[in-house]
Amino acid sequence: MATQEQITPQAREVNPDALNALLGRAVQDMGAALQAPLILIGDKLGLYRAMGDGVPVTPTELAKKTGTAERYVREWLNANAAGQLVQYDAAAGTFFMTPEQALVLAMDDTPVHLPGVLSSAGFADEG
Repeated sequence: MATQEQITPQAREVNPDALNALLGRAVQDMGAALQAPLILIGDKLGLYRAMGDGVPVTPTELAKKTGTAERYVREWLNANAAGQLVQYDAAAGTFFMTPEQALVLAMDDTPVHLPGVLSSAGFADEG
């Protein structure tokens, strides 16, 4: 096995603003990578399309509309709301999509259909 020479970096001053900006971008990129499978699941199961009209739904209502399990739909909705891909109305306990969210996630035939972009980028599942 080849050995690598240990390189000792020279002491240099770190710009805290540049460091924070770099870490912010890295964390944002990691969040996007973790959200990608949830976007594809929502697309494959028709969850986004079922919400595309903007009418608020509970997890139970969305599960019934799509023939999916309420427990998993609730977790999926919570993750999407945390990522601001759907909206949550805490007072009513419902979730809904803005027109912009619907355009990007619920409408298959738009040039900004995010699930299609993710599939093209190699995030698509095997089955």
